[in-house]
Amino acid sequence: MNRTTSLKLAAALLLAGQSLPDPAVAQVFGPAQEDPVISFGVAVDVASRYVWRGLQVSDETNVQPAGWLGWGPFEIGTWGSHDLEGNFHEQDFWITYYMPADRAGLLGITVHDYYVSSDFGNDFFDLGGVRSCVEGEPAYGVPARCVGGPHRTEVVGSFISASAPVDLLLAYNFHNDPENALYGQASLRPSLAGFDLAFTVGGVFGRSLLYYRTDAAAVTNLTAGIGRSIVGLPFELPLSLELVHNPHLDETYYMARAGVYLQR
Repeated sequence: MNRTTSLKLAAALLLAGQSLPDPAVAQVFGPAQEDPVISFGVAVDVASRYVWRGLQVSDETNVQPAGWLGWGPFEIGTWGSHDLEGNFHEQDFWITYYMPADRAGLLGITVHDYYVSSDFGNDFFDLGGVRSCVEGEPAYGVPARCVGGPHRTEVVGSFISASAPVDLLLAYNFHNDPENALYGQASLRPSLAGFDLAFTVGGVFGRSLLYYRTDAAAVTNLTAGIGRSIVGLPFELPLSLELVHNPHLDETYYMARAGVYLQR
C-alpha cells in the first residue's frame, strides 16, 4: 500500500467518525508512489455506543458499516450507525476531492451528508432544508427557523500529516441547519509498543443549540483512545477503547469497538 492510498484511507475513517483509524494505515508513510486508478474499502464495526464529536447519539450497541470507492483524486463513501434494538438509524454519504499529496501530507475537501430518520428509508428523498416554523415547533438561529427534511449536509476540510501523527478537521453545516454550525478538531495519534493512541480536542465556534447543544463557542470533545489491529489475514481486525468527555455538558462516555476492515 503506497503512502497516498494509506493517507486516503485514514482520511476516510476520520470522516466516518472513527477516533482511531486503522493503525496499519495511519502509520504507513513510505516513499510517494502513484495512486492506483481505482481503490476501495469496506468495514464493519460493532460499537458499545455511538458517540459523535463529544455527543452521545445512541447509548445502545451499534453496528457501523462503511464502504468507499476511490478513483484518482476523487472518493465516494458511505458510513452508517444502526442500533441493535432498531430505535436509531443513520446512514451518511460523502464525496471527497484530495489535493495532490506531498511531503506535508494529504488535504481533502468533502461534502458530507447525514441522513438520520425515525422513518428510515421511507423519507430518504426528502431533501428539504431549513424552513419557516409551524406554531409550537422549536426554532433555532437568527432569524428563527426550523429543520426541514432528514438530511443535514456539511462541507469538511481535513488534513492528515505525513511527517507527524497529526490530523486536523474543520466542518461547516451549510444545509438544513438554521444555525450553520462550525466545528473544528485536532488529533494527535502516536504509536507506543505496538498500540495506537489517539488524543482529540474539538469544539464548536459559536452557538449551536440544535446540533452541538451549545449556546456559544465551546469545547465539546476531549477524547483519548487506544487501539490495535490483528493483521496477517486478508482482512484486518481492529480493536479499540475510547474515553470521551464533553466539558461543555460535563458528560463522560466509555466506548469499546471491534471491527473488520478490508481495503485494496
